[in-house]
Amino acid sequence: STDTRIGRAGESREAAMTTLVVRNVPLAYTIESLLREWQCEQKCDFVYLPQNVQLQQNLGFAFLNFPSHSEAVAFKRKWRNGRLAHSERDGGLNIKFAQVQ
Repeated sequence: STDTRIGRAGESREAAMTTLVVRNVPLAYTIESLLREWQCEQKCDFVYLPQNVQLQQNLGFAFLNFPSHSEAVAFKRKWRNGRLAHSERDGGLNIKFAQVQ
């Protein structure tokens, strides 16, 4: 019985999630190049791509927030395991809902 309640709570929490973390972003990408390739300028209301200023490259992951859960899910489905045009790493994009929303 407890497991069922935990499952439902987890499901309802996920249904409210709108922020994704995207891993395996090529290091040379900028926010502008990501948005251009993902074509989500109109759908994303927040994008954060942490940078290593000394190396002048990103850290390989980005956070994207969408106005609605359904838009976040659509992006996740479209790009999960996808590859960006200038990928230098093996494997595709790893996309999950961010722990902190």
